[in-house]
Amino acid sequence: MEGIDVSPTELPHYQNTVKLKVLSIFLLLLIALIGGAIPLYLVRDVHEYTARARRRRQRINRVVSIMNSFSGGVFLSIALVHLLPSVRILITDALASVEESGVTAYPWAELCASCGFFLIVMIEQVMLAFDERFGASSAHPDISFLKHAHGHGQGDAEEALNPSGNSSTALCKSGSHDTALRDDNIDNQEKSMGEETPKEELESGSEPQTENNVGMVVLNAFVLLTALSIHSVLEGMALGLQLTRTATLDLLIALALHKGIEAFTLSLSFVQTPASRLLKYVTFIVFSLTSPIGIAIGIPITSEENAESQTMLMVNGILQGLATGTFIYVTFIELLPQELKAKGDRMIKFAVMLLGFGIIAAVTSLEFSK
Repeated sequence: MEGIDVSPTELPHYQNTVKLKVLSIFLLLLIALIGGAIPLYLVRDVHEYTARARRRRQRINRVVSIMNSFSGGVFLSIALVHLLPSVRILITDALASVEESGVTAYPWAELCASCGFFLIVMIEQVMLAFDERFGASSAHPDISFLKHAHGHGQGDAEEALNPSGNSSTALCKSGSHDTALRDDNIDNQEKSMGEETPKEELESGSEPQTENNVGMVVLNAFVLLTALSIHSVLEGMALGLQLTRTATLDLLIALALHKGIEAFTLSLSFVQTPASRLLKYVTFIVFSLTSPIGIAIGIPITSEENAESQTMLMVNGILQGLATGTFIYVTFIELLPQELKAKGDRMIKFAVMLLGFGIIAAVTSLEFSK
């Protein structure tokens, strides 16, 4: 059987994208800071158990769910239509001098993407194992935000918006995402609180802010930030490694949308913990810096003097392959499963998912129409 044709390509053509990438650094930083700051100013509203506050929570959940569905389509298109073919081209060009057909015909792009996927899975599992090992979930329900802070589903947002720490609410959230059951639970909480519940008790939660609890929150925050930072740096690096303006614009659209939503949900989870306000600010500020750091790492690798080097082409291809695995993980593990199994707005979510996929596919097509 004849080998696959892996002759070197003429794509991607190098373009000076430094200015666009520097603009992306500041734009993504601003979007993440705004997304992370909003929950810190809404926290008083989400502590309320009135009908008006409940409707507000439901509206927030619905908007976040629809935006996540759009992000899922965008990330799917970024991974399969944009990044994966780009990785294949880069590695093929880097191996142009290799004469053995077995080496050049091997699906290196898919292997790199798989490695990136398993890297993020490993980090996620280490994070969850740490949470289980130290018993934060069972001993201190109010500070066990690790499992839902990185999720983006409607149920996760509802759990983050519910500061009661009540285990029955979590049971309602898991599996079916039954909105009616959650609303009944909130109604029961309203009745059980009555008018005699002190305001201080509502604000502080059911468990006092002991030194032990705060220490566990700081430790959990460090582990969560480490995991999310690796994930976000790889996403930012994918943008920084692009060789054309169209490709850079593709990634900028995807990351600008996702970064704001992720910063919002992460910050929303942190504000419900007994951590100090300083730690909450530091957490989302550090997270906001991760994607810009990834972009900054990628810029020198794709400088004009390095762009055509076979070594740099290989480095670029491998790093973009790892980033592709990250996008696949976010799409198929975090975003789409949560949103597709949640009740309500099914066809709207499907439509915006197709819209997100189509926008990136259309923008990517511009690169091949020149």
